[in-house]
Amino acid sequence: MKNCSQTHSPHSRRRGSALVFAMIALLVSSLIGASLLRSSFLSMQQVKREQLHLQANWLAESGCRRAISRLQADPAYTGEEWVVPAEQLKSQYSAMVTIAVSDAAGEPDQTITAITFYPQQSTTQFRITKRLTIRQQADTK
Repeated sequence: MKNCSQTHSPHSRRRGSALVFAMIALLVSSLIGASLLRSSFLSMQQVKREQLHLQANWLAESGCRRAISRLQADPAYTGEEWVVPAEQLKSQYSAMVTIAVSDAAGEPDQTITAITFYPQQSTTQFRITKRLTIRQQADTK
């Protein structure tokens, strides 16, 4: 019987060490790449949320301006539910702005309240409220 002992040369051991090192380096670089990809995805989501929030603020401001315009045309205007279609917003989402005009008892002031719900068909919906007090001009007759 022959003795079948295998001897590994120093050269083959180095190749094995290099392979282990390469595998570890590949694993580390894959983890870094996955982390960067996740970070990029989260940043994109945050930017989208900020964009929707800003649009909701603009819609609330537009609701106040709409109420002022309507009050100038009709002093009896008390408000409305203004549905803004997605096409008008150049968005995939529509919005609803609830506008209310209230008089302060015994005062010439009126308060405009605009509440925006945007985006309408999304799981992330913002509710923004803007209030504006305007002074009615006294009739001079």
